[in-house]
Amino acid sequence: MGDYGATIPLWSPRGLMFGEPAALVRELGVSPELAADLAAWGNDWETRSSEPAHDAEAAALVRRFRRETNFRFQVVYHP
Repeated sequence: MGDYGATIPLWSPRGLMFGEPAALVRELGVSPELAADLAAWGNDWETRSSEPAHDAEAAALVRRFRRETNFRFQVVYHP
């Protein structure tokens, strides 16, 4: 989910998981492209969160994240 100032919009029950794209790549092994796309989505959230297309982009990112992490994580997105 997006949040003001959240660079990588991935959360766990403990809070924001990563502060920057490189940490996501390093810790979970996702591609730099996916990490960059997640960061772009998070940055765009502040200005586009009410647009239906933004939710569609989030759904696509969730699918990519699941595939790249070999479905190791439960991922939930609530528009």
